[in-house]
Amino acid sequence: MVISALSIVVITVIVCAEVFLRTAVGVSTLISAEYAGYLLAANVYLGLAWTFRNGGFIRVELIHSQFRGRAAALINLLITVIATATLLVYTWYIIGFVVQNYRSGATSIFITRTVLWVPQLVMPIGSVLLTCSMISALVRAAAALFAPGLVGQETEDQTEDWL
Repeated sequence: MVISALSIVVITVIVCAEVFLRTAVGVSTLISAEYAGYLLAANVYLGLAWTFRNGGFIRVELIHSQFRGRAAALINLLITVIATATLLVYTWYIIGFVVQNYRSGATSIFITRTVLWVPQLVMPIGSVLLTCSMISALVRAAAALFAPGLVGQETEDQTEDWL
């Protein structure tokens, strides 16, 4: 998360430098848009696991709110299984995408001709971290389903604790 937050600071510095240079000196760095884009991707991907772990993702409660006790725990487990499977497939393909760009030596279309696998590396790293967080949530959801005394309990906390 620290690296994710630092990327915002670096984006701010790059954009401010670009604005200052264009206004005061009349020149451009020619790289600010490209590197700000790479840093934005780093911000998003490296912040995914932390955001998920801290409950920052939006959940649709329409169906979930209709269940209590073991039924709610079962719904949580089902949702988590689907999300984990989806993330495993996504992570597999995003790793393959970056490896393909590494092998082909693909470069950006900008003046810098940045080797694309370098800034793209944050995508599989962030995806792996999010997948690990989801696997952790899967273990907690399975444990909650089989926890003794869950049947008939209608506390809001137990349906929210799967994260």
